[in-house]
Amino acid sequence: MSFDKEKTVISINTEDKPKHSLCGAVGRFLLFIGATLTFIRNFIANAVMLLLIVFIVIAYNAATSFKEEAQAIFEGGKVQIPNEEVINSKILLLDLKGSISVPPLGTSGFASLQRQIAENLNGTATHELLAIEKALSYAKDDENLECVLVLLDNLAPINAAVAKRIATKLKEVRDSGKKVIASALSYSQGSYIIASAANEIALDPIGEIDLKGLSMQTLYYRDLLDKAMITPYIFRAGHFKSAVEPYLLNGMSQDVKAEYQELANLLWRDYENSISENRKVLSKSPLLPPDAASFTKSLSLYHGDKALMQYESNLVDELLPKSQILSDLKDEYGASAESKIYPKMISYQDYLLVKDLKDPRKAQTKVAVLYGLGTIVDLARDENTFCPDNLMPLLDKIEADGEYQAVVLYLDSPGGFVAPSEMLRRKLIALKEAGIKVYVSVNGTGASGAYMIASAADKIVATSDSIVGSIGVFAVSFGLHELLNHFGVSQDGVVSHDLAQMNVAKPLDHNQLEMWQLSVDNTYQRFISDVCRGRHLDPDDYLNFAEGQVFTAHAALNLGLIDKVGTFDDTLNEVASDLDVTRDDLEVSHLTIEDDPNFASFEKIFFTQSAKFLPLEIVDALMKLKAQSELKPHEFNALSTISAPKI
Repeated sequence: MSFDKEKTVISINTEDKPKHSLCGAVGRFLLFIGATLTFIRNFIANAVMLLLIVFIVIAYNAATSFKEEAQAIFEGGKVQIPNEEVINSKILLLDLKGSISVPPLGTSGFASLQRQIAENLNGTATHELLAIEKALSYAKDDENLECVLVLLDNLAPINAAVAKRIATKLKEVRDSGKKVIASALSYSQGSYIIASAANEIALDPIGEIDLKGLSMQTLYYRDLLDKAMITPYIFRAGHFKSAVEPYLLNGMSQDVKAEYQELANLLWRDYENSISENRKVLSKSPLLPPDAASFTKSLSLYHGDKALMQYESNLVDELLPKSQILSDLKDEYGASAESKIYPKMISYQDYLLVKDLKDPRKAQTKVAVLYGLGTIVDLARDENTFCPDNLMPLLDKIEADGEYQAVVLYLDSPGGFVAPSEMLRRKLIALKEAGIKVYVSVNGTGASGAYMIASAADKIVATSDSIVGSIGVFAVSFGLHELLNHFGVSQDGVVSHDLAQMNVAKPLDHNQLEMWQLSVDNTYQRFISDVCRGRHLDPDDYLNFAEGQVFTAHAALNLGLIDKVGTFDDTLNEVASDLDVTRDDLEVSHLTIEDDPNFASFEKIFFTQSAKFLPLEIVDALMKLKAQSELKPHEFNALSTISAPKI
């Protein structure tokens, strides 16, 4: 290296220059790449953060707006009162498209919103039976109303007891001198009960009344289980307890078939009597020909035109489409200002809005009505599940408040698990000991575990179409040892005691089988004892009523299993009579568990959509956390243990 005084320039050996230039270029390139990546990373992070902030602001505003809208709509702030024209309409519209809820519907904003969304998406509504009855009760005494139009298209399946309740109210309107018109494209057997209470039944010329009698059938799996090398372990007490037959036989046993045939005939006769009582124009001939061949022969005379055949059989009064009925009513009562093609009408929902629904006189006798619908289970899946989770808090509150003089349990259940049934039965006894009268109203089915609960009541009233009884117990499990052995799976090991052995690839030994049968027998004996004690029956006569048989309401009355054949309304009359007050003195409160408005919607979405993807252990843990009662879910290995006994 040299130094020039005049130019003061540093010179570098040319032999080293290419080497250092290459390293610098690589370094600069790497720095450029690093800076670029840092810029991109920072840009993305900042953009995401910015978008997140924007999203939070939008979500907050939307949530606030939604909350305000929900509160305004569902707390009455934006309830739209019908205009004067609608209020003064002469026609009450009862459009029952959709399903009918027997318990009161949830009143929280979220519950109402869920129903509104379902209605908008599916085009069908959920109707409250109590609201329908209340509207018709007002209509009966309303001098302004002249006609009730009942539309029954697309009514969801409905049991006879519910249909009869609506029909009873329609008959009261009809008997008050008002015109009641029923219309549908086609009628199911359930909707036809409602229609039969009308002055005029209109059927679309292309429709029909789907009368076909009653059927009690099931599938049988005996051969399938044999071919699949699955061993059913069946334990039961009660000769007629038929729930286990599909796993033991290839067809219904003769005893059960004879029992069910008689039951089907009696229930169909009750259906025919209900229709004939409502439609006085019907002759005493049966609604259906005696067999399919006779029906086909009759239909052939009308060239397959069912509507015409049923019209000439007096099952309907007119063969008219709904559009023609609306046109005729428009001509008679005037057209709606909003839609010139429809008559002036007021829906039953709007009708209730403009009526004073509060009795100005304060009733002195409080009665609570609770609902037990469907299979009895351990834990609640929703607010209508028949289980202690839902009913025990209500029963505890009734007992603690001391304001109620009586409780009515509305039952429509085939039974279920033993533990929750026994828990609810004991609670009803506790209410009685606290001085509260307990009544049960059976509306459709009050069998097995449901009847165990009912037997604790002071009185049991069942509708004429109800099925009562089935006092018996069973437990079912399936062994896969043959299948596993066939594919080379075996089981071996040591245990400190025979009871610790969990057989999966081996059959259950005779001691395990005997223990389960003894457990079922013990539950059965306690069942009989509880029923006999509650109903004041002789345990020595248990073969007459406690061998798993099911009975119609009239047969159950003769056996002492119920106190009266009657409706839910008759049950309330019994309450009033026993309390020595008039029916008007009763303040009836229909109680149900409300969803938590802040969590119920999320919970339903989670458990219906997400739970199926989670391990069973997590789902089980979540269900345990959710449980509010002392009952815990039955933990069992489906391959090696027996399910909890059912009744």
